[in-house]
Parts: sequence; structure tokens; C-alpha cells
Amino acid sequence: MNIIYATGGNSKFFLMTGILLQAFKTKCPGRTLHVCDFGFSDEQRDILSQSETFLSKPSFLPDNVHPWIYKSSLIHYLAPLSPDIVIWLDSDCFPVGPFADEAEKIVSNWPDGRDIIAICQGKLGKNWQLASPNSNIAHFNIDPSYPYYNSGVWILRSNRVLNEWASEVENVPKIGMFEQDTFNYLLSKHNIEIQQLDNDYWNVTHDSLKHVTINHEGKVLFKNKQTLIIHLTGVYKDLQVSIGPFKGTIRAMISPEVMNFQLQLLKEWIISVTK
Repeated sequence: MNIIYATGGNSKFFLMTGILLQAFKTKCPGRTLHVCDFGFSDEQRDILSQSETFLSKPSFLPDNVHPWIYKSSLIHYLAPLSPDIVIWLDSDCFPVGPFADEAEKIVSNWPDGRDIIAICQGKLGKNWQLASPNSNIAHFNIDPSYPYYNSGVWILRSNRVLNEWASEVENVPKIGMFEQDTFNYLLSKHNIEIQQLDNDYWNVTHDSLKHVTINHEGKVLFKNKQTLIIHLTGVYKDLQVSIGPFKGTIRAMISPEVMNFQLQLLKEWIISVTK
């Protein structure tokens, strides 16, 4: 069974990608996180391509389009790797617990022969109307009460969904979270079996980020409990950083202690790529 871990980013998320790579290396030993090029600069590509895990944009994809279009085209980046299962993390995420171990436990219990996904519901609301009111509900003619899921962290066995994601998004109005809307539509269209994950454990985001702390042992916790993924959307601050040859903006945690944890990860990653 070929499990592929993947993320993707562009020039704005270069330093965030570095934080993710360093955290993944620390918390998910023995696994490889592939980085898809959604629009990095030439200088950033030179750094990331030092690793064989860097996946260049396929030549047939257009240049300079919205990064969500590239994300929806994920199957074109991963096709040469022949994945059986794809485990995805947005580049504004970083693991703080044994994410890969837990993800592979889930996969090991999946029955054979079914398209299935493990994913969290949208933190802003559990259905389309609440989670994505400015979305493509009308375009897809979907019931607004249908469950809505966050496409930032997921574990998927369905090349059918990945293939159609790439083609379907071309015709979707580019409003709201159009790639996430399209992903949700395809889960519904194909009646994909959904294993719902606990946001507090698998995808801590939005207002929940206010409750992330770090204890005296250096462990990052959510409400003083183990968690796996911090996903910096909704509640964060843009922080200008300058470390060695790198300058840019990161999405930083509100908590100074957890922010310093992020910065330490970034420093460690920068050292590793500038030796």
C-alpha cells in the first residue's frame, strides 16, 4: 500500500512550508512529505528542490493561476508516485503530535475496495449554509444542509475524487472557498464513505487556536490535551521575520510561547537547508 504525504504552497507560504517540513520531520519520523509547487519563486524552488520530495508544477498546467487551482490539480503532481492513499496537509498547518502514526492506524482499519476519506467538518459550521454561505451552493445545486468538511487536512483513498477535482474546478465560479466547495461536492456526488475526525485532535483551527498552549516539557497542547495538527486559519497574526538569508511573513500563533515554538522550527529548517 503506497501512502503519499503531500502539501503545497506558493511564494507567500514559503516560510510556512519550512515550518511544516521541520515539524513533520520531528513528529513523523521515517515518512516523507512531498511539496507541490503552487507558485514558489525561482530562488525558493532552488532551495526546496534540493530534496527529491519537491514536486514541480506539471508543464501542462497554466502559469500564475490561483494556488487553489493547483491544489485541485493535485493528482497531476502525484500521478508519477502512483498513490493508493493520499494524506494531505495545507502548508499553513504543522504537526505537534504523532500525526503519521495516528493516520496510518486509521488507514490500517479501512475495509478493502471502498472509496473512503477521513476528514474534519468545517470549524465555522457543520453544513454548507453555515460553513460556506458565500459558496457555490447554487452552482452545484446541493442541499445547503449537507455536511461540509475542511479540506486542509485529510486522508483519502479515491483517485476518482482526485481526478474529478482537477477537471471539475475549471468550471466552478471562483468565489469563496471554491476548491473546498468542489471537494465537498465530489464527496457528496460519489457518496464517498466519510470517517469524521475530531477537530480538537486532528485540525485545530480558527477560534480554537486561542486555546493552544505549550507546557513545561515543550509539548504543544489544545486545552491541555494532546493534539496532532495546528492549522493557522482565522485566528493568527502576520509576523515579519528575518532569519539568516530569509525574509518574509508567517502566520504566527497569538500565544507568544507557541509563536516562539514556531520560530524555533523555522530556524532549524533554515539551518538544514543552508548548510
